[in-house]
Amino acid sequence: MAKILGNYVIRLSLIVVMILLVGCNLATNRQNLDGKRSFESAQYNQALNSFHLALNANPANPDAHYNIGRTLHKLSERSKDKNQIQQAETAYRQALRLNPSHIEANRGLSVLLAENKRSPEAFALIQNWSSFEPSSAEPKIELARLYAEHGDRKTATQLLSDALSADFENDRALRAIGMLREQAGDYQQALIDYQRSLQLNPIQPELSNHVARLQSQNPNFYQAVPQSPNRTASIAPGWPKF
Repeated sequence: MAKILGNYVIRLSLIVVMILLVGCNLATNRQNLDGKRSFESAQYNQALNSFHLALNANPANPDAHYNIGRTLHKLSERSKDKNQIQQAETAYRQALRLNPSHIEANRGLSVLLAENKRSPEAFALIQNWSSFEPSSAEPKIELARLYAEHGDRKTATQLLSDALSADFENDRALRAIGMLREQAGDYQQALIDYQRSLQLNPIQPELSNHVARLQSQNPNFYQAVPQSPNRTASIAPGWPKF
């Protein structure tokens, strides 16, 4: 009887723990979602508050740490506040300690380091990521970005080709390699790359508008691509970031 009762107590305890974990995850996900909505509305302080609530609900959630880092990073771009930059870096690194494969945290931290004249650290970060995920396209894309920013377009193009070999349906890699080919004057291949990127991810209004402008300037290179429902002034697409 005592053994049966003991087993019952253990099972009941496990059920309680599982319920608590599910509750924490639901609360964290809800607060992260609320924060993302605020972030997208440029309400950064409100977003930061939501992300801290998500973190309080589950301190081991890498997305909450990343979201805090991203928001502080965004705020620091305007304020140039060194404390915010340091806090953003700390949050990114904590996200990566919890999940070394966190794509957005790797990307965000590498951008932050490069922006603050710490390019060697940015290269080391992405090269390390690539070394333990050699089959992933994502670190190759970020490494290509760093090489392109430092003027080595040849290496950047090769890395993006390698990324597409790993994942031929990666819209970010297609957009990035299209940009490099356009800069090299290969407009026809750039349009083909842009078209494939838009087919995979039509919600890229800047790229859609840019393609429309290229097509109007080069009618012989016309490709039918999805157009953004909200057209804005045509601008050249920047490197796909976060």
